[in-house]
Amino acid sequence: MMRRAGVLVVSVLLALLTGCEPGDGDAVATPTSTVPGLEAHTDVLELVRAADDAAKRRGTALFALSDGGAIHGDGDALPRPDGAPHPGAAPRKPIGAGRLAYRDGGVDILVRTLQREENIEFRAVGDAVFVQPIGRLVPIARGMPWVRLAAMVRRPLPRILGPEMVHAPSIVDPTHTFDLLVAAGTIVSSERAMLGDTKVTQYDIELDIERLAEHIRLSSAGQPRAALLTALRTLVDQGTTTAPVTLLLDRHDLPRRVRLLNIAALPTRGPDAEDLPMLTVNYRDWGKPVAVAPPPPGSVATVPR
Repeated sequence: MMRRAGVLVVSVLLALLTGCEPGDGDAVATPTSTVPGLEAHTDVLELVRAADDAAKRRGTALFALSDGGAIHGDGDALPRPDGAPHPGAAPRKPIGAGRLAYRDGGVDILVRTLQREENIEFRAVGDAVFVQPIGRLVPIARGMPWVRLAAMVRRPLPRILGPEMVHAPSIVDPTHTFDLLVAAGTIVSSERAMLGDTKVTQYDIELDIERLAEHIRLSSAGQPRAALLTALRTLVDQGTTTAPVTLLLDRHDLPRRVRLLNIAALPTRGPDAEDLPMLTVNYRDWGKPVAVAPPPPGSVATVPR
């Protein structure tokens, strides 16, 4: 499974929910299962290898990011194969939309924020991060429509964009989620479901919080992760030892929806909070040509180091 260089820096969110069935020219996945009548992966590593390979082969996708609510909520519940929705199920509006394109050694991401008083576009291309100036960045832009952020000055971004936007690459890139699943996940169950008009297999997976914390500690050397690691260890001390992940794959093993723990929100979670914050990423149009490029030359101001 390939690791995405620079995926922990910055960028943001998604396109529209559900999506179209991929072309019939692709080979149909043939997973294994011990569940009668259901072809589904039964091992996390097997599941990840199949989905990672499918995503890499397609190379591009549109995505949408929404607040997934709390783990006990039904806001993202899926209809069962008979079409009956869960009581109280309702779609959540995306907070961001965009596209991703894999390249050798990394992923480029373009995101447009939604539901903000002033929506902006945000791009992570290679090791460079470009953002349309708002707030404290406006005077720095000196009239330019874009600002390129040097690595040393990206820490104020959570106050400008919000933590979900800043950590979006580690949320919307499904291969990063796959890393978390391999490090700390166990498949609990799988079943058929419908996502719009698309038949999917829904995998319910548990993340072991202690193993997740250790994975983040080892894979985030040199990054300011102390607050996040403390928040994860506090969860364990309070008795929350696992966090749920819901992964929906279509018949080609392509990710169509991921619902997972909003890790970026944990450090600001109140000490008396009982629910785990969640995020939902929906994918569509895998393999259709999309462009993720730097802004045009002459339109970018650089934040001084």
